[in-house]
Amino acid sequence: MGDYTIALSFFQKSLDIRQKSLGEDHISFANIYDNLGSVYKSIGSKLVAQSYYQKAFDIRQRSLDENHPEMANSYNNLGTIHSSIGDKSKALAYYERHLKFSKNLAQIIIQI
Repeated sequence: MGDYTIALSFFQKSLDIRQKSLGEDHISFANIYDNLGSVYKSIGSKLVAQSYYQKAFDIRQRSLDENHPEMANSYNNLGTIHSSIGDKSKALAYYERHLKFSKNLAQIIIQI
């Protein structure tokens, strides 16, 4: 647990610094929230992880276009965490969004 505790401490420090300089809703918070979600998921705190993944998703949804690549990351993270806590219907919905995004991205790449 030692390494996870250190990671959580650094992510919290990063949040504190950014809150003071950027405010609560800056897009850069999404990545920190994803990282916190990943750490909490790794230590088995799935509901805490879910809340951080949701925060990241909410910020991205407000700040980015629906087709932005970072949205796919949020869809995948939410699908994975919902699957791991047993909410298969929500997991499927997020995975379907991720799949749709991936197909759209593939089409764009093919056209290039």
